[in-house]
Amino acid sequence: MLAHLMHLAGSPWIYVLTALVVTVDGVFPALPSDSLTICLSALAVAGRPHPVGLLVAAAAGSVAADHLAYLLGRSTLGRLRRRRSGVLGAALAGAERAVERRGGVALLVGHFLPGGRTAATLAAGSMGFPLRRFLPVSVLAGVLWSLYMNGLGRLGGMAFADRPLIGAIPGIVLGAAIAVVLRVRARRAARRAAATADPPRLGVGARRKVERREPVAV
Repeated sequence: MLAHLMHLAGSPWIYVLTALVVTVDGVFPALPSDSLTICLSALAVAGRPHPVGLLVAAAAGSVAADHLAYLLGRSTLGRLRRRRSGVLGAALAGAERAVERRGGVALLVGHFLPGGRTAATLAAGSMGFPLRRFLPVSVLAGVLWSLYMNGLGRLGGMAFADRPLIGAIPGIVLGAAIAVVLRVRARRAARRAAATADPPRLGVGARRKVERREPVAV
C-alpha cells in the first residue's frame, strides 16, 4: 500500500490535487487540506513529492481560495450568507469586527484558525476591503501557511523516516492543538475588546428626557 501511495505522491498530478483541495477547502471548509498537506510533506522526506513543488502548490491554492471567498463576499450570495443567523452568522460577524479593527493582521491570523480563513476573507469582501491591500496580505498568508503545514509534516517525516505516514500523525496532532490554542486566545481577545468598547448609547426616549430637563439653579 505504501508503494502505491509513494507512486501517487511522485506523480505531477499530486501538485494539482493539492492546490485544488486547498482551494475548495478555503471557500467551503469541508476537505482536510491541512492534513493532506502535512501527510504529503511527511512523504516528501523520501524525495516524493518534491518539497518545493508541494510548498508552491499549497500556497497557490491558499491564495486562489482567498480571492474566490473575497469575490463571494462581495456578491449577493455573500451578503445573504452574512445575514444568516446561527454559527455561520456569528463567525462572519466576529470576522468583520476583527477585520475592521485590525485589517490585514486579522486576515493573516485567520489562516491559522479553524474556519478563520473562510470567515475573514468572506468578511473582507462583504465589507469592501480594498483589493490592493487584500492581495499582498493573501500572498503573504498563503506562503506562511504553506510553510507552516509543510514544516509540521516534514518534522514528523524526519522523525519517522522509515514510516513516513506514521510521521504525519504528530504533525496533524500538533497542528490541531496549536489551532485550538490560537482559537481560544482569539476568543478571549474578542471578549476583552468587547468589554472595553464604548458604553451603550441612550435610546431616543431617554435622550429626549435628558434634553427636556431644566438646568438646576445654583
